[in-house]
Amino acid sequence: MGALQFFRRSNGLLGRKTRTTRYPFCYIQNRALSDSKTTIDGNDTVLPVLIVGGGPVGLVLSILLTKLGIKCSVLEKNKVFSKHPQAHFINNRSMEVFRKLDGLAEEIERLQPPVELWRKFIYCTSLTGSILGSVDQMQPQGVLHLNYDFLFFFLLEYDFPLLFIASYAHRDETTKFYENSKNLYLQIDSVTVFFLLFFFFPDLEKVVSPISVAHFSQYKLVGLLLKQLEKLNFNVCSSEDSESLHKDFLKGKKILMGHECVSINATDQCMNVTASFLKEGKHMERNIQCNILIGTDGAGSTVRKLAGIDLRGEQDLQKLVSVHFLSRDLGDYLLNERPGMLFFVFNTEVIGVLVAHDLKQGEFVLQLPFFPPQQNLEDFSPEICKKLIIKLVGRELSNVDVIDVKPWVMNAEVAEKYVCCDSQIILAGDAAHRFPPAGGFGMNTGIQDAHNLAWKIASVVKGLAPSSILHTYEIERKQIAVFNTALSVQNFKAAMAVPSALGLDPTVANSVHQIMNKAVGPILPSVIQRAVLDGIFKVGRAQLSESLLNESNPLGSSRLAKLRCIFEEGKSLQLQFPAEDLGFRYLKGALVPEGDCEVGALEAPTGRRRDYVPSADPGSRLPHMNVRILSTSSSGEIISTLDLVSGDKIEFLLIIAPLEASYDLSRAAFKVADDFKVSIRVCVMWPAGTIKEVHIRSKAALAPWENYIDVMEVKRSSNSLSWWSICQMTDKGAILVRPDDHIAWRVKSGVIENPDLEMKRVFSAVLGSNASQC
Repeated sequence: MGALQFFRRSNGLLGRKTRTTRYPFCYIQNRALSDSKTTIDGNDTVLPVLIVGGGPVGLVLSILLTKLGIKCSVLEKNKVFSKHPQAHFINNRSMEVFRKLDGLAEEIERLQPPVELWRKFIYCTSLTGSILGSVDQMQPQGVLHLNYDFLFFFLLEYDFPLLFIASYAHRDETTKFYENSKNLYLQIDSVTVFFLLFFFFPDLEKVVSPISVAHFSQYKLVGLLLKQLEKLNFNVCSSEDSESLHKDFLKGKKILMGHECVSINATDQCMNVTASFLKEGKHMERNIQCNILIGTDGAGSTVRKLAGIDLRGEQDLQKLVSVHFLSRDLGDYLLNERPGMLFFVFNTEVIGVLVAHDLKQGEFVLQLPFFPPQQNLEDFSPEICKKLIIKLVGRELSNVDVIDVKPWVMNAEVAEKYVCCDSQIILAGDAAHRFPPAGGFGMNTGIQDAHNLAWKIASVVKGLAPSSILHTYEIERKQIAVFNTALSVQNFKAAMAVPSALGLDPTVANSVHQIMNKAVGPILPSVIQRAVLDGIFKVGRAQLSESLLNESNPLGSSRLAKLRCIFEEGKSLQLQFPAEDLGFRYLKGALVPEGDCEVGALEAPTGRRRDYVPSADPGSRLPHMNVRILSTSSSGEIISTLDLVSGDKIEFLLIIAPLEASYDLSRAAFKVADDFKVSIRVCVMWPAGTIKEVHIRSKAALAPWENYIDVMEVKRSSNSLSWWSICQMTDKGAILVRPDDHIAWRVKSGVIENPDLEMKRVFSAVLGSNASQC
């Protein structure tokens, strides 16, 4: 049965309450996955890996595991995949992961709306009314925060074919002219300069990554992931399919829809999982045995609850209603008049945030504040929602089709444990952490969880590493989740600065609501409670009247000035955090820290956008640089250094310079990796300008080992940094990269006296000895 026929809108719930038998993680014992290297892939009656949850994280993990040769299947409680857009921002690091998935990143880039249609956050009194401010979220600070002189000397250096530009110049800017032998230049504002540079040098924004961020709705991403799985011979099956499905399910490559995990039980041999499903109107159960159970089943994770794992953090930051609707009329208007991704609307009748998922298709999600029990879902019927949409737009629309209405609660929590039950139960994605949506950290952090986890699970299943390596997943990813939780809360509070500047402090509204629920709720009838709450909010929204919020009114003028200050200083809601997106670093885990094992904590988040600075410190993502292949049949091809890391097998990458001591280190690495039964590839990094024939030297120096590649730096100009300078190292150093693109070990400079002994120490630490836990 094909995947796409399930891709219809439906709530798909079984309508049955989950059995919540809890198994506290500290009491579940299992000897099947000991700390010895044991292959667990040979039993046809036990599935090596069972993934519960068919969202983006579960599907990405199933793809990564399958590409690494690991049998896995997926349970999904819904009967069909949701069409609710949900998450929509894919950050730089996630797109880099998708580049390893057979053209997935390129397909997303092709299908997403043009960046000009979603680069802005717009604040307004209505979608057709006055604009209070806008923020260009794609403005690259690394370029635009440089002074004008630098930008124009850049144009001069590259002989930019520009004679005269006058448009978009700020009125208060001083006009300057530069002249060389060919062209005359007029200095204009930095935004215009960026567009010109981007047009003539489209790779300018990709200096730190081979790919850009994307705006792509979650359900569309799920559709592309299902296509990827179909290419890997996965089948999507319903609960109505034949009972013979059970045996096939254990062979892997199955997604079982309409199956909800209701109990888990650990034995000495495996995990017993009971799944409930509906067949011909009757509730039935199916028992599945697996070696490793992974919960990617969302914020309300059943796996997490059954394992007895609690969440820690802030709850109930805000309650909202999400209204998914279509309107080609609204899409066409915004497309032509004020394109953007998010529209924050403040007027006397309604306040809300409109997410433009696709202006060309006219697909939107409206987020509205929700105050139960005074309000309930019946207050957001399709007809009422249409009226609210019209009030937000500021004019009538010829078509509004409300597709779905869902309430949700914003939390900021991280699971106490990611791995439990002797490494047999693992959490990933929203099952392990729940963030405010500010900054798009939720889905992206989950995708990076899967990327970190896949090679470690594969190493255990293939007998290359003990199960203790799975604990490094928790060590590494939990610290990132805690950090991203704090950052997303800060970003959420920055979003609240805008209504506060307009005289609408959201904390006051929440406090009023809490007081009403606790103090007045038990006394006043619900009808009166609602009338009182509506009255209070109506008075609050009166702050937004045009008679008050204008430059002629002293109070309104003051508030508008404060608002401008928030936007100009970058203190409003931010979409991108390059330093955290590409620059996150594991301080300990499956890596060898430099020097003392006592590594400090991550730097506290600032809540402000910071530029990414490449780093080759252990635990960091491998820096990107374009390189040209000098050897093999692909000679001359230009790739990213990230492309040197395989996505199809468990393979480490050792990057060296063509020096005798580094070749000695490489030979030792080959030998030790062979002893550990893991694959390693050596990359010999030649300086820019090297001739192709030099790779013959590597062949002689590394013989009899053949798994190596010679590449040459591709520098943007003669003044560009070399690879080793980008890494803040000398060419006498070396870098060992893990299968997930993160640096496991490096030596900055100098010769290693005993390469064999050092490589044994490194691989022992990375693959799970106590050295990795210090």
